[in-house]
Amino acid sequence: MKLRRNFDLHGVFALDAERRIARRRARIEHQEEAIAYAERHPEEESSHRKDWLMLLRDEIVLLRPYWGAGITKEEAVRAWHVANPDIPSGFATHFVEVEAINVEETDGIFFVHESLSDAPGWSLTHEPTGFLVVRVPKGDGAHYIGEEIYHAAPEAWKLTDAEAIKQALPPLVHRWVKEMHTAAWQGINICALPDYQAFAREPW
Repeated sequence: MKLRRNFDLHGVFALDAERRIARRRARIEHQEEAIAYAERHPEEESSHRKDWLMLLRDEIVLLRPYWGAGITKEEAVRAWHVANPDIPSGFATHFVEVEAINVEETDGIFFVHESLSDAPGWSLTHEPTGFLVVRVPKGDGAHYIGEEIYHAAPEAWKLTDAEAIKQALPPLVHRWVKEMHTAAWQGINICALPDYQAFAREPW
């Protein structure tokens, strides 16, 4: 299926065994160099993620008209949005084909899929905006989080602007997701932990 996807401005690119550069500060030749390095080293984690390399190539095609000499990726993305005013900066910019699982009982709002970046794990994606809600080691954990947070604030999740959603969500939703994320990466089975409703009843 197709999911919406934003330009990748987070984290760093590996240009070789030693050199790194923040993605938002990368020039177009840096992104091309990062792709080439990943392809030359299939033994490294990022090189196993063909979807991620495909996304980087797609980004270059979309951004090339705005990504001239000396221009950072962040500046190119900003210029892309100026040239495409019908797509707000908080909204996903393009579609990618991925294998994703619909999170039941969320009205098609949430999908779970393997990470589309060079990072490991499973992602919970908000389909209307394409923003990544959380990434955890296992798919069932991402699915669990999606079900819980949708029922915690269904009207907020139906909004189509990422920033508006963040503002509309109850603060405890942010806190619960953060705690689930931390626990998951510590190796804890988060599906066995108290659900959001139990968490919200605590005297915080």
